[in-house]
Amino acid sequence: MRNRIHPYLIYFSLILLLWDVGFKHTKTSHDFILSAYLGIILLTFVFEIDDFLKLPKGEKWKPFLRGFLPFLTLLGVVVSLFQGFSFTESMSNASALFITNVIILISIEIGLYSDKLYAKKSIKPSIVLAGSFLFLIIAGTLLLKLPKATTGGITWVDAAFTATSAVSVTGLAINDTGKSFTFFGHVVILMLIQLGGLSMLVFTSFFSYFFKGKASYRENAYLSDFLGSNQFSDLLGLAKKVVVFTLIIESIGAIIIYLNLPVLPTGNSFQERLFFSFFHAISSFCNAGFSLLGNNLYDPLLRFNYNIHLVIGLLLVFGGLGYAVHFNVSDFLKYKFYKFKLAFNKSNYFREYPRVRLSLNAKIVIYTTIILIIVGWVSFLALEWNRPTLQEHTSLFGKLVVGFFASVSPRTAGFNTVDMAGLSTPFVFLTIMLMWVGASPASTGGGIKTSTFAVAVLNIFHSLTGREKMHVAHREIEQQSVNRAFAIITLSLIIIGSAIILLSIFEPKMNFLSLSFEVFSAYSTVGLSLGVTSSFSDVGKLILIAVMFIGRVGIFSILSGLLAHKEPPEYDFPEDSILIN
Repeated sequence: MRNRIHPYLIYFSLILLLWDVGFKHTKTSHDFILSAYLGIILLTFVFEIDDFLKLPKGEKWKPFLRGFLPFLTLLGVVVSLFQGFSFTESMSNASALFITNVIILISIEIGLYSDKLYAKKSIKPSIVLAGSFLFLIIAGTLLLKLPKATTGGITWVDAAFTATSAVSVTGLAINDTGKSFTFFGHVVILMLIQLGGLSMLVFTSFFSYFFKGKASYRENAYLSDFLGSNQFSDLLGLAKKVVVFTLIIESIGAIIIYLNLPVLPTGNSFQERLFFSFFHAISSFCNAGFSLLGNNLYDPLLRFNYNIHLVIGLLLVFGGLGYAVHFNVSDFLKYKFYKFKLAFNKSNYFREYPRVRLSLNAKIVIYTTIILIIVGWVSFLALEWNRPTLQEHTSLFGKLVVGFFASVSPRTAGFNTVDMAGLSTPFVFLTIMLMWVGASPASTGGGIKTSTFAVAVLNIFHSLTGREKMHVAHREIEQQSVNRAFAIITLSLIIIGSAIILLSIFEPKMNFLSLSFEVFSAYSTVGLSLGVTSSFSDVGKLILIAVMFIGRVGIFSILSGLLAHKEPPEYDFPEDSILIN
């Protein structure tokens, strides 16, 4: 009976939640919604009571959790009733718990549905990944069209554009995010950024860790493909690690932003300042670039707040490095720490600690990131030193911070601390190059990726010196990686070039440099603009939506998922040469 009722309970919960948060209510409708929430929680508790009453030992604590939150919610209502509150007041006091319960119920259902997808051998990981982003975009578009999401309404195209920009963590905005959307709209955008930055696959796996405790073979394969991990066992634990690591870094960033935040013009209560801080911390770590201020970080409120600029800039770098690099560096430093302790403690525990090396991928990503930051930083200071973009910052510290931010932001972030329209033409072109390279693999950023760019540059040097194999840091880079790098570069230029041609046709009045800048920004999921985003027609917006989606998922992943993979032939053809000059 539970299996037959449960799906309908989830569907009803979803409709009820959308009705509650998306529409205005009378007292009668509000009371009905609260009563319906109570009914859902009661049924959920009845379904999970067997697992809840069992003493949580070992892995049994995971099914125990499914009944604990409904129990806590019901307990809150009962306690309120005993304290003398009316039935409606008691349910209102527990409304946050009601909504949390419903969201978890829906999340579990999505996780169960993802299991069915994993079971279908014909569906490839890249298609599931693209489908998860498409699902988020559609859901986000519908949510942003709800009456309580905006202050004055929004068109379907604008809603889809905003949802795509948030899910792809791009940051291009048609509307003023702070003024055009309500608090509910801001929460929707923030959730789309967080889910888009980490991917639905990671979040559903995170819920699987808590409520199922196991993963199928194909689920591990999908997670391994997305996270760029060679690990194949305990990938649910890795997904948990990714989510926890993300939340910790974002929380630390939010706290530092909160401590340096000036008085907000929209409201200065603790809740408003805290939400503002978390919004910008999450938007930073996910490399989204969305801001609640009209002029982004160039707004007079934060224009000269260099501490916040530094915090956001560092969050951008951390988010763009990729989880594989973070965990590898963390394990390497931990190994070095234990090795240092071994010199003073000869116990077997320290001797048995496994040796950890920095992977070649981590070295390439870190070195390439540092070089790109320095090149962008020095170039900005050299090209903009005597221009208005830097002259308004009087202190040397301020100029250095602005230069650092101008270097890291084009790497898929989208925040700006200067007037983008006032930048010199040489630095605009350099920004386009930085946007095109983007962040690192298995990160929250986009672009062709630092490792792709590094492999291509290294291949040029090796080709010029006549070497057949590419050796880096006492390691040989496999030819498949080289081929993939050049395929990604070629495909990116084809997509970007095609989009520029199409927009030149449909936006004939648009300045070519501004138009090209917008396309590179969309493909690399950066979000920087020369101030022309809102000027695009609906056709132009739809083209940019497609470019943002392709840039986030990856054109190579999409095509490899659509094209059939053939087994290599058991024979080889004679080699021949092609004239390349």
